[in-house]
Amino acid sequence: MTYVRLTQQMDSHDVGRGRGGADRALSTVQCKVLVMGIDSDLLYPLIEQQELAAMIPGSIMKVIHTHNGHDGFLLEQDQVSEGIKALLCSL
Repeated sequence: MTYVRLTQQMDSHDVGRGRGGADRALSTVQCKVLVMGIDSDLLYPLIEQQELAAMIPGSIMKVIHTHNGHDGFLLEQDQVSEGIKALLCSL
């Protein structure tokens, strides 16, 4: 039951709820943000990650290229590492 409830909460989260919408809420982020998207991910499509990055000032967008879909974030360790290094070097 705990897993079901946790999943429901994650699926219904809206960063803009009570903050004037997602654009407004994310435009106030003041820290460096790395957004990674996987070009073959069907669970979290790349377009959604690109839209998220566009709403966060100064964010870094990294596209992970893989045929492994959503699991690419686990399997493409070199590409993920490159993104993290880019973020850390930009601090």
